[in-house]
Amino acid sequence: MERTLRAAWVEHRSMIHTMLASLEELAGLLQSRKIPYVICHADLHPANLIRDQAGNVFVIDWDEVMFAPKERDFIFVRPPHADAFFQGYGTAEFDEKALTYYRLERDIQDLIECARNVYIRDDFDLGEETKADAVKLFQDILAAKELNSLR
Repeated sequence: MERTLRAAWVEHRSMIHTMLASLEELAGLLQSRKIPYVICHADLHPANLIRDQAGNVFVIDWDEVMFAPKERDFIFVRPPHADAFFQGYGTAEFDEKALTYYRLERDIQDLIECARNVYIRDDFDLGEETKADAVKLFQDILAAKELNSLR
């Protein structure tokens, strides 16, 4: 697994550097803005949503609450569900730069965690299948970034 991850890292080195440079640039831009902060769930994804028979939606699992721009909660809202989500969210304004920053930050955190799981963690519970999943996620994140950069 280590060799496979290293090969993906080398292959996508320029993309990783671009991601880091973009994150730094966006951070500087956002620090100069006054963006309102709200209470954010910080782990908002479909598994943390429940809809009852009447159609009411409830957000569960409030373990990682944080005070941040609302865009922080939308890092998991991606195609093909993004349009429907934002339409259902209403007429609220979104800061595209903030949303891009938080999504990029999450991608970089995931790359770091993948590398950590393959190279550093030596848990007895962390088997080869988990390492293989980490390598696949690493590759998938970078492949998606490469694909988006071509558009």
